[in-house]
Amino acid sequence: MQLVKSAACSRFVLFLLSLLCIFLQNLYAESNTIYPGNAPGFSSPVIAEIDGDSANGNETAIASSDGKVHVLNSDGTLRWSNSIPGSVCSLTSKNDRLYSSVAVGDLFGNGVPYLVVGFGGFRGKPCDGGVAAFKGSDGTVAWVFNLRQF
Repeated sequence: MQLVKSAACSRFVLFLLSLLCIFLQNLYAESNTIYPGNAPGFSSPVIAEIDGDSANGNETAIASSDGKVHVLNSDGTLRWSNSIPGSVCSLTSKNDRLYSSVAVGDLFGNGVPYLVVGFGGFRGKPCDGGVAAFKGSDGTVAWVFNLRQF
């Protein structure tokens, strides 16, 4: 009986996440004012304390399929947007640069939140792929790990 409840709960959570992705894609398609760039594609949003200031509420981060990371303030306004270094490749389409969700954490143990995201497409095998980290407060690139150079 417990396994049936667990499976039903998992399906319900997946259903809710699907609805959220559809909502974000429709919101983007209707207004194009939420953030610049392409639709979220395969990235799920993350809600966390990203800018290091808990007084202004949590922020939302999402990555778009054209290789950009976007952070929204708690009121939905754009805080910052930045391209992933190395994600621009003329050998692939502009919608085939990112299939990863953003993760948020204190990478250096200093209390400063950073965003980490994988990049690289499936169709442009000659293009770079890897992982990039951004400072949560302003989107400054902290580091990039390039798999092609590894």
